[in-house]
Amino acid sequence: MTEKRQIIINAAVEVIAEHGYHGAQVSKIAKQAGVADGTIYLYFKNKDDILFGLFEDKVDQLMATMTATSAASPEDQLKTFVRNHVEWLALDRSLAACVQLELRQSKKEMRNKLNHLLIPYHRLLENILVKGIDAGVFDPAMNLKFARQLIFGAIDEAISTWVVADFKYDITAQFDDLYYLISKAVTKEDHHD
Repeated sequence: MTEKRQIIINAAVEVIAEHGYHGAQVSKIAKQAGVADGTIYLYFKNKDDILFGLFEDKVDQLMATMTATSAASPEDQLKTFVRNHVEWLALDRSLAACVQLELRQSKKEMRNKLNHLLIPYHRLLENILVKGIDAGVFDPAMNLKFARQLIFGAIDEAISTWVVADFKYDITAQFDDLYYLISKAVTKEDHHD
Protein backbone atom coordinates (compact mmCIF):
# COMPACT_ATOMS: atom_id res chain seq x y z
CA MET A 1 0.00 0.00 0.00
CA THR A 2 1.31 3.42 -0.89
CA GLU A 3 2.03 5.92 1.85
CA LYS A 4 -0.48 8.44 0.46
CA ARG A 5 -3.24 5.79 0.33
CA GLN A 6 -2.49 4.90 3.95
CA ILE A 7 -2.66 8.59 4.93
CA ILE A 8 -6.08 8.85 3.27
CA ILE A 9 -7.33 5.72 5.05
CA ASN A 10 -6.11 7.00 8.42
CA ALA A 11 -7.78 10.36 7.74
CA ALA A 12 -11.01 8.57 6.77
CA VAL A 13 -11.03 6.72 10.12
CA GLU A 14 -10.79 10.02 11.99
CA VAL A 15 -13.39 11.84 9.87
CA ILE A 16 -15.89 8.96 9.91
CA ALA A 17 -15.47 8.53 13.67
CA GLU A 18 -16.10 12.26 14.20
CA HIS A 19 -18.83 12.97 11.64
CA GLY A 20 -20.34 9.55 10.90
CA TYR A 21 -20.19 7.89 7.52
CA HIS A 22 -22.93 10.02 5.97
CA GLY A 23 -21.37 13.24 7.29
CA ALA A 24 -17.88 12.30 6.13
CA GLN A 25 -17.62 14.09 2.81
CA VAL A 26 -14.66 13.31 0.61
CA SER A 27 -13.59 16.95 1.01
CA LYS A 28 -13.36 16.50 4.80
CA ILE A 29 -11.30 13.34 4.37
CA ALA A 30 -9.01 15.14 1.91
CA LYS A 31 -8.57 18.07 4.30
CA GLN A 32 -7.76 15.71 7.22
CA ALA A 33 -5.28 13.86 4.99
CA GLY A 34 -3.69 17.11 3.81
CA VAL A 35 -4.34 16.35 0.14
CA ALA A 36 -6.42 17.91 -2.62
CA ASP A 37 -9.93 16.49 -3.11
CA GLY A 38 -8.94 15.15 -6.53
CA THR A 39 -6.05 13.19 -5.01
CA ILE A 40 -8.55 10.97 -3.21
CA TYR A 41 -9.88 9.81 -6.58
CA LEU A 42 -6.43 8.64 -7.64
CA TYR A 43 -6.73 5.95 -4.96
CA PHE A 44 -10.48 5.43 -4.48
CA LYS A 45 -13.52 5.50 -6.80
CA ASN A 46 -15.88 7.02 -4.21
CA LYS A 47 -16.64 7.20 -0.50
CA ASP A 48 -17.88 3.59 -0.42
CA ASP A 49 -14.56 2.51 -1.91
CA ILE A 50 -12.75 4.44 0.83
CA LEU A 51 -14.82 2.62 3.47
CA PHE A 52 -14.11 -0.74 1.85
CA GLY A 53 -10.38 0.07 1.60
CA LEU A 54 -10.32 1.21 5.21
CA PHE A 55 -11.97 -1.99 6.43
CA GLU A 56 -9.79 -4.18 4.20
CA ASP A 57 -6.63 -2.51 5.48
CA LYS A 58 -7.64 -2.69 9.14
CA VAL A 59 -8.80 -6.34 8.93
CA ASP A 60 -5.43 -7.21 7.34
CA GLN A 61 -3.72 -5.52 10.30
CA LEU A 62 -5.92 -7.44 12.75
CA MET A 63 -5.23 -10.75 11.03
CA ALA A 64 -1.49 -10.08 11.22
CA THR A 65 -1.84 -10.01 15.03
CA MET A 66 -4.09 -13.10 15.11
CA THR A 67 -1.64 -15.73 13.97
CA ALA A 68 -1.48 -18.01 16.97
CA THR A 69 1.58 -20.21 17.35
CA SER A 70 1.02 -23.89 16.72
CA ALA A 71 2.93 -24.70 19.93
CA ALA A 72 0.31 -22.93 22.06
CA SER A 73 -2.57 -24.95 23.45
CA PRO A 74 -5.99 -24.45 21.83
CA GLU A 75 -7.13 -22.66 25.00
CA ASP A 76 -4.16 -20.27 24.78
CA GLN A 77 -4.79 -19.74 21.06
CA LEU A 78 -8.44 -18.87 21.73
CA LYS A 79 -7.47 -16.55 24.59
CA THR A 80 -4.90 -14.80 22.37
CA PHE A 81 -7.46 -14.53 19.57
CA VAL A 82 -10.03 -12.85 21.83
CA ARG A 83 -7.43 -10.59 23.48
CA ASN A 84 -6.03 -9.45 20.12
CA HIS A 85 -9.48 -8.53 18.84
CA VAL A 86 -10.28 -6.50 21.97
CA GLU A 87 -6.87 -4.81 22.07
CA TRP A 88 -6.98 -4.04 18.33
CA LEU A 89 -9.91 -1.69 18.88
CA ALA A 90 -9.00 -0.61 22.42
CA LEU A 91 -5.82 0.96 21.04
CA ASP A 92 -7.65 3.09 18.46
CA ARG A 93 -10.92 4.64 19.63
CA SER A 94 -11.59 6.29 16.27
CA LEU A 95 -11.25 2.95 14.54
CA ALA A 96 -13.49 1.35 17.18
CA ALA A 97 -16.21 3.96 16.58
CA CYS A 98 -15.87 3.55 12.83
CA VAL A 99 -15.98 -0.26 12.90
CA GLN A 100 -18.61 -0.71 15.60
CA LEU A 101 -21.05 2.03 14.60
CA GLU A 102 -20.52 3.30 11.09
CA LEU A 103 -19.96 0.04 9.24
CA ARG A 104 -23.34 -1.15 10.45
CA GLN A 105 -25.01 1.85 8.85
CA SER A 106 -23.58 1.24 5.39
CA LYS A 107 -25.69 -0.09 2.52
CA LYS A 108 -26.56 -3.79 2.46
CA GLU A 109 -24.32 -4.55 -0.54
CA MET A 110 -21.44 -2.78 1.21
CA ARG A 111 -22.03 -4.77 4.40
CA ASN A 112 -21.98 -7.98 2.34
CA LYS A 113 -18.69 -6.95 0.74
CA LEU A 114 -17.24 -6.09 4.14
CA ASN A 115 -18.43 -9.37 5.66
CA HIS A 116 -16.56 -11.20 2.91
CA LEU A 117 -13.34 -9.65 4.27
CA LEU A 118 -13.99 -11.40 7.60
CA ILE A 119 -13.80 -14.89 6.10
CA PRO A 120 -10.12 -15.40 7.11
CA TYR A 121 -11.00 -14.20 10.64
CA HIS A 122 -13.84 -16.71 10.94
CA ARG A 123 -11.74 -19.48 9.37
CA LEU A 124 -8.93 -18.92 11.88
CA LEU A 125 -11.38 -18.95 14.79
CA GLU A 126 -12.99 -22.14 13.53
CA ASN A 127 -9.55 -23.78 13.14
CA ILE A 128 -8.75 -22.97 16.77
CA LEU A 129 -12.05 -24.54 17.86
CA VAL A 130 -11.36 -27.67 15.78
CA LYS A 131 -7.87 -27.97 17.34
CA GLY A 132 -9.51 -27.76 20.77
CA ILE A 133 -12.02 -30.46 19.88
CA ASP A 134 -9.22 -32.67 18.52
CA ALA A 135 -7.21 -32.09 21.70
CA GLY A 136 -10.22 -33.12 23.82
CA VAL A 137 -10.62 -29.76 25.59
CA PHE A 138 -13.44 -28.15 23.56
CA ASP A 139 -16.86 -29.74 23.39
CA PRO A 140 -17.13 -31.97 20.28
CA ALA A 141 -20.93 -31.58 20.36
CA MET A 142 -20.73 -27.85 19.63
CA ASN A 143 -21.99 -26.49 16.34
CA LEU A 144 -18.82 -24.85 14.98
CA LYS A 145 -20.59 -22.22 12.92
CA PHE A 146 -22.83 -21.23 15.81
CA ALA A 147 -19.90 -21.21 18.26
CA ARG A 148 -17.92 -19.01 15.90
CA GLN A 149 -20.86 -16.59 15.63
CA LEU A 150 -21.33 -16.63 19.41
CA ILE A 151 -17.67 -15.79 20.07
CA PHE A 152 -17.58 -13.03 17.46
CA GLY A 153 -20.91 -11.70 18.74
CA ALA A 154 -19.72 -11.63 22.36
CA ILE A 155 -16.56 -9.71 21.46
CA ASP A 156 -18.50 -7.41 19.15
CA GLU A 157 -21.16 -6.63 21.76
CA ALA A 158 -18.59 -5.93 24.48
CA ILE A 159 -16.76 -3.48 22.23
CA SER A 160 -19.97 -1.87 20.91
CA THR A 161 -21.17 -1.26 24.47
CA TRP A 162 -17.84 0.40 25.28
CA VAL A 163 -18.06 2.62 22.18
CA VAL A 164 -21.68 3.63 22.87
CA ALA A 165 -20.66 4.50 26.45
CA ASP A 166 -18.17 6.99 24.95
CA PHE A 167 -15.17 4.94 26.11
CA LYS A 168 -15.88 5.79 29.76
CA TYR A 169 -14.14 2.67 31.05
CA ASP A 170 -11.18 0.48 30.17
CA ILE A 171 -12.46 -2.24 27.82
CA THR A 172 -9.28 -4.28 28.34
CA ALA A 173 -10.16 -4.55 32.04
CA GLN A 174 -13.18 -6.62 30.99
CA PHE A 175 -11.11 -9.09 29.01
CA ASP A 176 -10.90 -11.75 31.73
CA ASP A 177 -14.68 -11.77 32.24
CA LEU A 178 -15.30 -11.87 28.51
CA TYR A 179 -12.86 -14.73 27.96
CA TYR A 180 -14.21 -16.64 30.96
CA LEU A 181 -17.72 -16.66 29.47
CA ILE A 182 -16.46 -17.60 26.00
CA SER A 183 -14.30 -20.42 27.35
CA LYS A 184 -17.21 -21.79 29.41
CA ALA A 185 -19.33 -21.89 26.26
CA VAL A 186 -16.89 -24.06 24.29
CA THR A 187 -15.03 -26.12 26.89
CA LYS A 188 -15.95 -29.73 27.58
CA GLU A 189 -17.72 -30.14 30.91
CA ASP A 190 -14.89 -32.19 32.44
CA HIS A 191 -12.29 -29.55 31.48
CA HIS A 192 -13.84 -26.61 33.34
CA ASP A 193 -11.73 -25.17 36.15
